Amino acid sequence: MTKWLFTLIFVIILSSSSLAYWDEGFAQRTCFNITNTDDGSLPAGTSINMQFDTASQILAGRMRSDCTDLRLIYNDVTPQSYAIAPEEFGGSGCNSASTNIVFRLQHPYVSGTSSEYCLYYGNASQSVTYPASEDRKSVV
Repeated sequence: MTKWLFTLIFVIILSSSSLAYWDEGFAQRTCFNITNTDDGSLPAGTSINMQFDTASQILAGRMRSDCTDLRLIYNDVTPQSYAIAPEEFGGSGCNSASTNIVFRLQHPYVSGTSSEYCLYYGNASQSVTYPASEDRKSVV
């Protein structure tokens, strides 16, 4: 399973999306595709660890400094649970050039299949309460 996880990490491609906005209240959206290039199937629930430059977004005033306005949306329809990996779990936390965002795949990926996920941010009136550090282990 580790081989599959690393395969996915390397094929995350940032793209612009043709999908309609999930929520117009968020000023920013960055979309990416996940494609299984491996010969095997990846089961639903496989953990994905992607990196996103939250420091640049915060510096430019496009994201809250604590990242609580960040949302992960699957196919621009379904909000997803995710965790920002804190330093005590080997991540960099929020406000980093390489913030680790960890989430689980929504459905199985057979070789050659892909789907789109989007990060939404830039809504100062929105915030999320992150689970306590011990609870984050259940997301990854």
